[in-house]
Amino acid sequence: MFNRLMGKARLRQLQIITSVAELGSLQKAADAVGLSQPATTHALAEIEELLGVRLFFRQTRGMVPTDEGRALIPLVRSALDAIKVGTTTVASTINSRGGVVRVGSISAGVSAIITDALPDFVDANPDIVTRVQEAEALRLPALLSEGRIDLAICREPANLALNARFQPVLEDRLIVVAGPSHPLANKGRVGIEALVDQTWAQPPSDVQTVQIFSEIWEATGDRPRLYPIDTRSIVLSFALIERRGLLDFMPRSVAHQMQRAGRVVEIDVAWPDPSLLALPPLGVLQLGNGGSPAVQKLIDFLARQWLADANPR
Repeated sequence: MFNRLMGKARLRQLQIITSVAELGSLQKAADAVGLSQPATTHALAEIEELLGVRLFFRQTRGMVPTDEGRALIPLVRSALDAIKVGTTTVASTINSRGGVVRVGSISAGVSAIITDALPDFVDANPDIVTRVQEAEALRLPALLSEGRIDLAICREPANLALNARFQPVLEDRLIVVAGPSHPLANKGRVGIEALVDQTWAQPPSDVQTVQIFSEIWEATGDRPRLYPIDTRSIVLSFALIERRGLLDFMPRSVAHQMQRAGRVVEIDVAWPDPSLLALPPLGVLQLGNGGSPAVQKLIDFLARQWLADANPR
């Protein structure tokens, strides 16, 4: 099947498959790809004959994918997305004299490193186009290996690929944050016992944070009063801190921009052992031998800006 696709399939046919799946109508798909309905119907029939399977059923509510269609459509969509990213990158390279750098980052890296450093890098290198996408930590190594990004801002993966290099850039630690009007916000240093009667946001789902959060409550002999919304959304988390007066336990890197804006403050807690709050540093993850000159320029810039600084600016 793969050899048949490589030898005879056309990109327009793949585009038709995804358009029919998304729009549920041959006429709407034809309008979307800029063909007549008969031409679209013929192209779809050709690709189905080439694959040897039927991809859609005609029903009264429109075109519905078959089991084979449901299996194939996400793969076709991913292939077209990859082609779109590639052509966009090539176009950017042609239009930019200094090259293109594609950066993937976890939310902590966006908040504590990219948001501060990237505008300065662009000011110093106006001919370089930088593309940034935020992604989960587990997704970044795959984006690197697929060639969709040139470097990742993240914590060092537990299993580093043989051809991967990780350069630490910024130290990080867990902190307790609250809105500026919270009763504990202006009390100076407080003991752990002061945290007992407060309402908390649900702790992040990563193992280290959950473990430390649990140890805090074991030390007090109490159970935390948790707000009944569990989310990985940074926007929602900060909204709950501000509007519901919650305490939240999060990496300082994640809270950095909101602290700078005055929307949250760090609660100064007298921890029995502050070293327990240390997190693995944020840094730059790469594959291969360093990438293009533009990529290396950004890495060198980040190292100069942040390597000697234990805290975000």
